[in-house]
Amino acid sequence: MKNNEPIRLLGVRDDFRKVNYEEYKDSCTNELLQQFRDGKLDEDTPIETLRGLMYGYTFTDEYAQSCHYLDSPFSVRYWEDILENDDFLEDDNLIDTYQYQTEQIIDTILSTGDGKTPATAFCVIDVYQEYELLDEIFVYNVPKITRQKLLEGGIDCIEFEPNDFGVEKLYFDVHRRFDVDYPRPSK
Repeated sequence: MKNNEPIRLLGVRDDFRKVNYEEYKDSCTNELLQQFRDGKLDEDTPIETLRGLMYGYTFTDEYAQSCHYLDSPFSVRYWEDILENDDFLEDDNLIDTYQYQTEQIIDTILSTGDGKTPATAFCVIDVYQEYELLDEIFVYNVPKITRQKLLEGGIDCIEFEPNDFGVEKLYFDVHRRFDVDYPRPSK
């Protein structure tokens, strides 16, 4: 660190646009979702297409019924689990696909805010994405979380111990998950 300046968070940018979910209501087609799952959306895929895909996904029955990160193609851990459980580590194409998909998920979230205030909160489609994003922007050196609280309007605030990044708290907009309602496990 120069002159005790905080370290900049990886990938967080100043050019972001808040998500208007209704704008993406019909953007997640079965064909586009399958292309994403098959790794056919490469690094040149426009961010607006990715936003439409991920935030449009929240209008699908699949999203409404999901209750775990392993249910969602928009979870970094979903793709990690596939790689670990399906013995694809020898397949360079699959590893490249996984890397593109993870980068696309993170870039899509980063296109929505900077996390500094409730008004500029990162828009996530589920709480698991909060922790996946923290791993990425803090480069797997996430400061100790001291408090987490849900604020009005579905804004989640995570507070941290003092750290080299100079980040006291980050905000995440998770209201869409509450709008759709978390599924209840059947008894």
